[in-house]
Amino acid sequence: MLKNQERRIIMSKNKSMKYQAQGILKPMLRLGESKHDAKLKAEDKHHIEGIFSTSTYKNYVTVAVQFGNWAKKTHGEKDLNNCRQYVAEYLQIRIDKGLSPDTVKRDVSALAKLYKCTGKDFGIDIPKMIRSEITRSRKEVKGFDYNKHKDVLDYINGTSHRRSELLRSKKKYYTEVNGEIIVRIIGKGGKIRYSKVLPQYKEFVRSRLQGLKDEDKVFRPSEVPVRTPCHAYRAKYAKDYYNMIARPLNTLTTKEKYICRKDKKGTVYDREALAVVSKMLGHNRLSVIVDHYLY
Repeated sequence: MLKNQERRIIMSKNKSMKYQAQGILKPMLRLGESKHDAKLKAEDKHHIEGIFSTSTYKNYVTVAVQFGNWAKKTHGEKDLNNCRQYVAEYLQIRIDKGLSPDTVKRDVSALAKLYKCTGKDFGIDIPKMIRSEITRSRKEVKGFDYNKHKDVLDYINGTSHRRSELLRSKKKYYTEVNGEIIVRIIGKGGKIRYSKVLPQYKEFVRSRLQGLKDEDKVFRPSEVPVRTPCHAYRAKYAKDYYNMIARPLNTLTTKEKYICRKDKKGTVYDREALAVVSKMLGHNRLSVIVDHYLY
């Protein structure tokens, strides 16, 4: 018969990669805290301690498990803590397979968090995303019933919510000011932003809020499927809002224009309007709006 101490030693040597990954990453969770505030306080802006959302945590665990299983199969290493030396090799294999820069970047972020370092420490050059190759939510989602969930899609189109943001949305977050409906949105990492409801959706939003109490949620989880193409309808919001507020380009100085290059060469935007749209969507860089939303 094995003694208790001997059993513990055997068990510790047979922990699954998932168990190990969760053990390392779970203590880093800082749910309810603002990543934006943490970034402002951090000495190194490229290394923010903590994981600020459940979805990010789950994604990082998945990446860590995939990497750990690969290291176990390839190098016979069962302890995730000892696999740091194989990260560069693993990432290069992922790049050589032709995986998208976004996927590789996610892997780098997850493994950097796992080993408490920065992505640069791995010494791998991540391929840059080419604007023309960005295809997120630009095709119909298989298995998603667009007619059945038209109300959700229209609501996102009119308000700019992500799925997680919409599931947190309560009636008390909506305010009318001079005929404009302003919605308070709790975004990624608890970051707060205020978005204006597009004029053509005001009556629709009012009807959805009618009869709700301040603490009532606007949508139930069952009404917003996981596969809801939120990004595509946030992109529609961005286009509609930009077209609504953009100034005629012939009235702008060169400094007031955002001039595209490479595959979008010759396309020009109103820089001020882009900044407003970026703020409404919860982003900080104009290039994100141009590349990922105004396609």
